[in-house]
Amino acid sequence: MGSKRVGNIVCEVMEGHTSRDATPPEWQGGELGDIDRLDLHALGEQYREAYRTASPWPHVVIDGLFDPDVVAQARTEELGPALQLVPRRSNRIVKAESPTPAGPTAGAILQRMLADDVCDMLTALTGITDLVTDPTHWWGGVHVLAPGSFQAVHRDFAHDSTGELWHRVNILVYLNPGWRSEWGGELELWDTAMTTCHERVEPVGGRVIIFEPGPDALHGIPAVRCPVGDARLTLASYYYTADPGPHAGRRHSQVVGLPRRPGERVLSSLAIPFDPLRRFRERKDRAY
Repeated sequence: MGSKRVGNIVCEVMEGHTSRDATPPEWQGGELGDIDRLDLHALGEQYREAYRTASPWPHVVIDGLFDPDVVAQARTEELGPALQLVPRRSNRIVKAESPTPAGPTAGAILQRMLADDVCDMLTALTGITDLVTDPTHWWGGVHVLAPGSFQAVHRDFAHDSTGELWHRVNILVYLNPGWRSEWGGELELWDTAMTTCHERVEPVGGRVIIFEPGPDALHGIPAVRCPVGDARLTLASYYYTADPGPHAGRRHSQVVGLPRRPGERVLSSLAIPFDPLRRFRERKDRAY
């Protein structure tokens, strides 16, 4: 089954989500890793039961899809430019993003994520059909958490940039060879009651996590403690359908009543930008 693509999408360019003007050079390195050598449909079927039964909600972690030298090269190309991005800041997030990678290696990985056989793997894995890819990588692309950056436990956005399609699958690829556990930055997977963190996924180089970002998929990233001049880098690719799936009939505020970890202050359940008037001042410059 072939994939579809979101066409004529205008990327939102805002603080923390910066689109670079230059297109990275084309990838000339050949195979990216096992993702180019394996039968991806069979891989999806292989992990389907583990995905379906994972706690606290369906997900799977896969290591080794990308060769270590490919991951290392992508990181080398991305780290410097990534640290120049201006992070999005509020009481619930300090994080920078760019839909456009700086170098050809990360660009090749993101381009590979758009291929029909990857969508076929995701369908075999998740059971979700008619997936639509987004070559603009709206809210995806390169995610950067420098020292002190974090993301509170949250639900992902529900729609694509047009508001017509539903956000159904995430693929995250970590670009952090040599990442140390004491540097934090794990992806925490929480239950809907916010009583237990069932899994902490370390963002080690080449690791891939796939999950459906529905209303119950609560996840967050505690503060990153890597050395100054380093950062937690991720490549994110998102997939959509016309079918709302678990989003049907469920609406959640992005401002109040937000998830918070046990022991966190009640105020942390409110989204409070560090500059409350910024959205009003820049409204005319934003594309939705």
